[in-house]
Amino acid sequence: MIEKIHLQRLVLNDNAIQVIRTLLYFDGFKYPLTATEIFERSKASSLLAVKSDLEFLCSNGYVIQYGIYYTIKGNLDWIASRQAGNRAAGAAMGFAKKYTRWMQMIPFVRSVFLSGSISKDYMDENSDIDYFVVIQQDRLFIARLFFVFIQRIILKNSAKHFCFNYMVTTNNLVFKDQSFYPAIELMTLKPMFHGQTFLQLLKENPWASRMFPNYPEPNLNTIPSKQLMIQKIAELFFPNWFAQWIDNKLLAQTKKRWEIRFPKRLFEQGHKNVFISKQVAKAHSTGFFDKINRQWQIDLDLFCQNNDTCLDEKFSRGALRKID
Repeated sequence: MIEKIHLQRLVLNDNAIQVIRTLLYFDGFKYPLTATEIFERSKASSLLAVKSDLEFLCSNGYVIQYGIYYTIKGNLDWIASRQAGNRAAGAAMGFAKKYTRWMQMIPFVRSVFLSGSISKDYMDENSDIDYFVVIQQDRLFIARLFFVFIQRIILKNSAKHFCFNYMVTTNNLVFKDQSFYPAIELMTLKPMFHGQTFLQLLKENPWASRMFPNYPEPNLNTIPSKQLMIQKIAELFFPNWFAQWIDNKLLAQTKKRWEIRFPKRLFEQGHKNVFISKQVAKAHSTGFFDKINRQWQIDLDLFCQNNDTCLDEKFSRGALRKID
């Protein structure tokens, strides 16, 4: 919580608004940011402007600096936690690469990305390795059956390093929700197999790049893209007529199980939580989307109240300064 109340009125420029909004969002994850990360995760005009505004905000007590990290609500424990989480994410990449190679053998898998916390270079003891997987059109539930088999039989029902909670087809790359949370999730995806699909995702979702114009594109030159022979052979066992029939059958069965497994309220806003169709299998059952957005809005409102200011992106009053 932001408990310090400033008696002066805080007048914010566009860049300072971006800095504070971004810091408060990641404070919701207890994840302090560097100046470069703030720039990349905002619409700030330049890294130099971010650093200049951070200097003012820190010297006047609105932002806290710990070495290279910045936060509004955090403390030294957050810094230690972040650094430990960064190391854990690095160590987990070996598992991610191993299981991506497994996925490359599964029929009709066309692209694999890391998502969730590991895509932001952080993991803790409660984190899974989350995958965003793109499947050939009309083959999603055939491919998903292989994922389920691997997780339940080979990995003995463990999702720790093999959490495939978001799968879409090649003809359904448009994100329905166009708010901050899905935008940062899209922009931070880590391509693991056939990274060219990432460029198609950006093309299909231009709003995300407008929201994060400074976020660097990943280096796709080192990402494997060649289809494995074992996958080509496996796909020969699914002629079109048979594949269409079995995919529809598996969709109906999976939908029935999910309706029993998940509360009805999670289906009501499926683009955020749980959604199943011919083109999507998304199982975000914790309601995390709404929790993060609610906390972010609370923190934004409290900062505005405590400092007699406005953090609306459309609202700026010139130079960054305090008014007595």
